[in-house]
Amino acid sequence: MEPGSLVIVDFTGLKVYGKDEWHQEKHDVPARRTWRKLHLAIDENHQVPTCELTTPEAGDATAVSDLLAQITTTFDTFMGDGAYDGEPVSQAVLDKQADAQVIMPPHTTAVVSNAGDTQRDQHIQTIAQQRRIAWQQKTEAWTVRLHST
Repeated sequence: MEPGSLVIVDFTGLKVYGKDEWHQEKHDVPARRTWRKLHLAIDENHQVPTCELTTPEAGDATAVSDLLAQITTTFDTFMGDGAYDGEPVSQAVLDKQADAQVIMPPHTTAVVSNAGDTQRDQHIQTIAQQRRIAWQQKTEAWTVRLHST
């Protein structure tokens, strides 16, 4: 990734099967299925600089820390969906890249931290004052402006 780049994280569920269909029919055993989460970091060039495969029980904050550990270059913006919202994820991003803009939609039940001075706190306050759609438009406009230069 180039300096000044964008990192977007998301995950998808993967269904993993055990024995094949022939074995299941021959021995009259049920299919053993399990799930895994594939967490991906994607840059503005649609490249996947890093990924992490976790069990469903693993928290998203843990996956983000592992993804960030694999990123070797700087970035300006880190984006994720609401599944990644939380102070631990925001802090992990800022520990990796102190001046990064962290954009994740806070949960509807999110509350401002005791200090009240984090980026996440600003997002929560903006949504409380101007509603979620205004926050989305503001962050989208900021992101487009930042990465179109």
